[in-house]
Amino acid sequence: MRTENEEKLAAIEGGGTKFIVGVGKSYKDCVTSTIKTRSAHETMAEVKRFINEATTDGKLIGIGVGTFGPVVVNPKNADHGLVLSTPKPQWEGYNFVTDLGSEFGVPVSVQTDVSAAAMSEAAERPQCKNLVYVTVGTGIGGGVFADGRVVSGTLHPEIGHILLTVHSSDSAFSGVCPFHGNCLEGLASGPAIKARWGASLSELPQDHQAHEIEAYYLGALCANLVLHYAPEVIVLGGGVMSTPGLLVKIRRQCRSILGGYIGALDTDAAMEQLIATPLLTKYSGIQGAFMLAEKARR
Repeated sequence: MRTENEEKLAAIEGGGTKFIVGVGKSYKDCVTSTIKTRSAHETMAEVKRFINEATTDGKLIGIGVGTFGPVVVNPKNADHGLVLSTPKPQWEGYNFVTDLGSEFGVPVSVQTDVSAAAMSEAAERPQCKNLVYVTVGTGIGGGVFADGRVVSGTLHPEIGHILLTVHSSDSAFSGVCPFHGNCLEGLASGPAIKARWGASLSELPQDHQAHEIEAYYLGALCANLVLHYAPEVIVLGGGVMSTPGLLVKIRRQCRSILGGYIGALDTDAAMEQLIATPLLTKYSGIQGAFMLAEKARR
């Protein structure tokens, strides 16, 4: 039974298309609102309005934010929560910590959306100490979880902007990334697929070359992640990954690109263990944001 002045957390999953806001204790016990991503001013006004409405019968004690990047994630940095140079219109220069802290007077913790999802997916696998979470949708991002913590340095990993060898049947496409053109995000994100073929991947016939080209890029990503971080699990989420048959093709491409270099991964069974879908399905990001909120209030 809920009681007046019950302590509550607010969790914000900020994506390029939509923001999901939850107020409660976890994704299993919360009220949520989905808000279309517009400018920072417009989007966050709705976010704050919802949190205020959802906490009228309780006490807000912490806020966790998992957001698109690049964003300052180091809590010791004076600019913690600041959105840096981004293709998202009217977001550069916005600060989640400053704005939300001022509005609600509670501690705020900010990470990338993919790092938050990596935290929650790792928590669902207690025996897994090293995991990478990648989302493939409006953009491509990756969060690295190693030895019990999210990995970041001067900035969080920007996996979506790594450079790959262009597929032999894709040389005419220059990519959609405004910064790098044909980086991973520029070649394999949802907007890249739409720009090339005029439809989403799931809308194209199964025998369309787009499926193999997309699998090649994501398979190459997974091979690079293996060689860079040696994760036990690579979790692939996001809207593009809902395409039937894509996961199997990615595993096959990853194994082929690795070329037997890592013997322990050179079987179909090993690829099935390595490259997985989210255990929390669509809730990985919001649950990670709740974990950040819990961490913030300590």
